[in-house]
Amino acid sequence: MPNYPIRYINKYRTRHGKEAIYYRPPGQKKKKLRGPVGSPEFWEDYIDAQNADPARQSIKPIERGSLRWLINQYKKSAHWRSEIGERTKYVRSLQYDKFSQQYGHYAVKNLRQKHLYAIQDRHSDTPAEINNIFKALKPVFKFAVRNDIITHNPFTGLEKLKSKNPDGFRAWTDAEMEQFTNHWPIGTRERLAYELIRHTGQRRSDVHVLGKQHEKDGWLSFTQFKGRHSKPQHMQIPIFDELRKILDASPTGDLTYLVTQYGRPFKNAESFGTWFAKVVKRAGLSGISAHGLRKTFASKQAENESTTNEIAALGGWSDLQQVELYTKSAERKKMAKNVVERQKKPPKRKTKSEQK
Repeated sequence: MPNYPIRYINKYRTRHGKEAIYYRPPGQKKKKLRGPVGSPEFWEDYIDAQNADPARQSIKPIERGSLRWLINQYKKSAHWRSEIGERTKYVRSLQYDKFSQQYGHYAVKNLRQKHLYAIQDRHSDTPAEINNIFKALKPVFKFAVRNDIITHNPFTGLEKLKSKNPDGFRAWTDAEMEQFTNHWPIGTRERLAYELIRHTGQRRSDVHVLGKQHEKDGWLSFTQFKGRHSKPQHMQIPIFDELRKILDASPTGDLTYLVTQYGRPFKNAESFGTWFAKVVKRAGLSGISAHGLRKTFASKQAENESTTNEIAALGGWSDLQQVELYTKSAERKKMAKNVVERQKKPPKRKTKSEQK
């Protein structure tokens, strides 16, 4: 998903060391917002400040039946208000606004699948972005069908554009893992973060909030952050012996294993991801990420002959097709190793009877 900046936000520290956050569009008075950035209180104040912005209030009325009108109607629905997280609401609102600037005047009842494919063609240079916008629009059109605004959903059966980077974040190689662990010894926060991802296979949104309170009888019990409102994944994963040793040898926080240099939990997944990216760079590595290490977890499990369902259960994947890619890759690697091992063996000598 594209990384959208938060517009018109100014932050600074007061003389008492507290963070002050203000919303200030060009030429307008500043409005103080509650923090921290990314919290539900922040998004509530931010949206209120946007709605009070005279520049936004001067926009002409929305024409009934248009795509922009439909999006506004959908935002009043129970699905939008109750089943979608605040962060997702913010990102999707930006996507809707950007899309509506070009296509918001379209009459929803006249929109056909051929029009969606035409829009894809216009945005073929950024396939991931338009795919994500269309993903955000799918519940909007489901809402339209349920409420008899349209009779047919043009997104049904629509194919996505092929990504320019179909593999996404790549998995870490053995050499990269060795270089990282040589640079960051056991007992450092950096090594603890690495080992937590490597041995649990969880996303950064879950890793940065894991703590002692999630431990029970040698297992970690928690609900994954992603999809917690719509399709919650209640996780039960073992604390492997190697991870247990790392946890016991590492400094941890009271509420979370991982803490900042000030001893506080990371504010959100983004701040943890930014910090971990710097950690990777300081180890002399590039082109790899925390999410890539999650893929490495799946690959290693596949190499250890874990089944697709077992890997999905450990990592919390709901899409088995994604996990199957890891298991197939591991099988190919294993077969290639078998070929190499056979070539290393000396040729078997023929017996006298075989030579005749």
